Amino acid sequence: MFSWVRILLIVTAIAGVVYILPFIWFFLLIALGPDLCANQIYQEVYSADRTLKAVVFQRDCGATTGFSTQVSVLPAGETLGNDVAGNLYIANGRPADSRLLLQWTSQRSMLIQGHVTDAIKQETMIEGVAVSYIQAVGH
Repeated sequence: MFSWVRILLIVTAIAGVVYILPFIWFFLLIALGPDLCANQIYQEVYSADRTLKAVVFQRDCGATTGFSTQVSVLPAGETLGNDVAGNLYIANGRPADSRLLLQWTSQRSMLIQGHVTDAIKQETMIEGVAVSYIQAVGH
């Protein structure tokens, strides 16, 4: 009878491993795996003193979400990672559709012109930079 108990324990242990390992694998994939979103840089525009840059990029977070056009103001030497969303401007659609034109008007002010009326996020001050928006004619 001792052998049946031993066999039952071994079968239970194997079954537990078979059922638990996929959950552990899924958790590790999500927690430690690659970013779920991808940022594709469309344009970078540097301030006159080249200490800051405005980055226009397309963000794609997979099949369940659409593309978005986003803009971030970053220190000139910083790289835009896939783990961050735009800190200045976010709108649905691709950058080519938004046709944004970014222009630094001084070292601490910029103008964004384009299809800006459907913005989800539209900051007017970021990283010490004052930002103005103008809806482009014909949009």
